[in-house]
This record gives sequence, C-alpha cells and structure tokens, in this order.
Amino acid sequence: MSNTNFTSFLLNLKDPNLDFSEKIYETEIINGIETKIIGATLKNKPDICPCCSHSKINIHGYKTSSIKIPPISEFNAILELKSSVINADIARKLL
Repeated sequence: MSNTNFTSFLLNLKDPNLDFSEKIYETEIINGIETKIIGATLKNKPDICPCCSHSKINIHGYKTSSIKIPPISEFNAILELKSSVINADIARKLL
C-alpha cells in the first residue's frame, strides 16, 4: 500500500485528489503541545472558474491551509493542505 493510500485510509479521507507525497509527516511543538503535522496537496484542476464560470482559467500558485483534525494517538494533529489558487481577474478580462 502506498503512502498516499495508507495515510488516506488512516485519516478516513475519501478524496482521490489528495496526494501525501510531500512532507508527509513531522512533529512540532505548538503552544507547548506536541502536534503531529501531516502534509498533503490537493491535485485538482477545475474545468471552469468557480467565480465567473469561464472555461479558460489560470492557476496562480498555491496556498496552504492548516486544518485541525481529530487527535492521532492522543496527540493533536493538523493537516496542512496545499491547494491551487485560481486567478479570476485574468478570466474576467477574457470575457
């Protein structure tokens, strides 16, 4: 079983667009509490812009969101999800 499948199974995440290949796991002290951090990338490219429904979209880098998930082995856990940022201004100019 690959790391992506194994981590998805343990966290009970069903999204097939999640990829756990980068910085899969590390431990940090946050506010004096040992916290497990799991890194993932959301690998979806939408067909249309969610803002204006234009079919020509521009991926403008990535942003990272820290999502608190249920504790793992009694340690706090955070999922750092890296997702694409869509530049809607460029799509609006094409209209």
